[in-house]
Amino acid sequence: MDFFYVWLRRTLHGLSPEIDKVFQAPLAPKWDHEAQDGELIDDASRFEGDKARSRTAYEEGMFRAFGACRQALKPDGRLVIVFANKQANAWETLVSALIRAGFVVTASWPIQTEMGNRTRALASAALSSSVWLVCQKRPAARPGWDGMVLKEMEEKIVLRLRDFWDAGIRGPDFIWAATGPAMEAYSKHPVVKKANAPAGENLSVSEFLSHVRRLVADFVVGRVLSGNGGTVAVSGLDDVTTYYLLHRHSFGLAEVLAGNCILYALACGLSDVAQEEPVEPVGKEDVAEVLRRRFFTMESIRDKEAFKPHVVAALKGIYDLDPLTKRDKQAAEARFFGSYPFHPDMTDVFYSKWTAMESFQRTRGILRTFALALRDAAKWDESPLVAANVFLESPDKTGIAAATRELSSIATTEEYEGRRQEWTGILEGELAKAREIQAGDGLRFREMEQAVLATFLHSQPIGQKALTRELLVLLGATRPDKITLEKALQQWADISWFLDDEAIQDAETGPDGKKLLPKSWKLGSKPNLRHHFCPAKRY
Repeated sequence: MDFFYVWLRRTLHGLSPEIDKVFQAPLAPKWDHEAQDGELIDDASRFEGDKARSRTAYEEGMFRAFGACRQALKPDGRLVIVFANKQANAWETLVSALIRAGFVVTASWPIQTEMGNRTRALASAALSSSVWLVCQKRPAARPGWDGMVLKEMEEKIVLRLRDFWDAGIRGPDFIWAATGPAMEAYSKHPVVKKANAPAGENLSVSEFLSHVRRLVADFVVGRVLSGNGGTVAVSGLDDVTTYYLLHRHSFGLAEVLAGNCILYALACGLSDVAQEEPVEPVGKEDVAEVLRRRFFTMESIRDKEAFKPHVVAALKGIYDLDPLTKRDKQAAEARFFGSYPFHPDMTDVFYSKWTAMESFQRTRGILRTFALALRDAAKWDESPLVAANVFLESPDKTGIAAATRELSSIATTEEYEGRRQEWTGILEGELAKAREIQAGDGLRFREMEQAVLATFLHSQPIGQKALTRELLVLLGATRPDKITLEKALQQWADISWFLDDEAIQDAETGPDGKKLLPKSWKLGSKPNLRHHFCPAKRY
């Protein structure tokens, strides 16, 4: 937002004192919790992971913004909103805010505005068209009735759909761009009541838009089955059949970006999230194969024999740190070979621990987590395996990476003893300590920062822990010197503020009288004794 704000500020400067006052700050307004105002983004991390609070704050902010627009608009003025979003609830939020603010949508135009090679489109499912919604002030109006509103919508939308089709708009963009024209029939009323329902029950925005998307999908299927010249929509097909026909017509048997599939599925009433949650089709042993197929080309993973030299090289470092793994080399090689390039212990952590957390979306959550991590780490990471290393921020930056920040937000939603823990702050502090420790120790793959992140991942849900052996196996692929690494881990145990006291005190003494490493590692949900007695606290 700052990028566009700066240019807009420079462009509008000097037009009027009012505009100069609005743009007096050098950067865009950020979110202010006390004022409940600022940059409007539906971001649950701002509300301790509470999605309901985030959406409410976003909708209220949009309502206030649209209300200010309505107040400044002349009676015959127009408000134009440029909008594009693949999620149904985003459209619902927009429509709700517009109607509450007193607007009616009078026109809608899909315009090809988005570059196919922009970063957002390359990394996720994204629309190529924006929908330009033209709105007017809504005159005083009575509540509408669902039957009449839906009938009016159906009559109007068919004409617009034909116009869009004749203009050459196809694919998922056609279905989503056609959502705009249907909004006029609904938004011309302050509220739409259900005629055959208990008194006071209204037709929700969600119900209305679901009806619209289904109508549009049926229109397209009619064109598919009868040829582009057909004029009759099809109805009565089940959701899966509708999706199949749309997909095969648009893409045939060719490979296609997942984003297009998701958009078609949503238009057919098939939510990718909803379909995944009731049944978990991917077993623990299949996670690595799913990840490989998702993030690498088939050509690059077809010859699995080419993996072996890399697996053997990575295991040499692990053997140096963990005699138990070295004891059964055949089993270790088979396990790491089957998971390459993903460290099997890392995928196990997500599958066995993180999927137990309500806010983590099972297989979809694992895919998204690694997608974010690999997107950034691919630019700089040289480690032989995908493990905790990909969750580090780039070496020239401090703080935490995007994937780690998202994971910390998910962990923050978990309550312990009636309270939530601010994991982002904890990780930033512990990573800073790790950087200080590893600075002069020759740990060139930033193994101490990896240790912090590996411990954090193992510590979820709250109360879980990592055995020292588990930690060493996760860190061993980069072949760190054993003495140097153990010395650094001991130093972290001595200065950490959030390693659990009970865990780090459970350490035996070696034959030489020196204290050995703790048996387990756990980042606690509250500060330890070193934090309480430290004169310069950072939390």
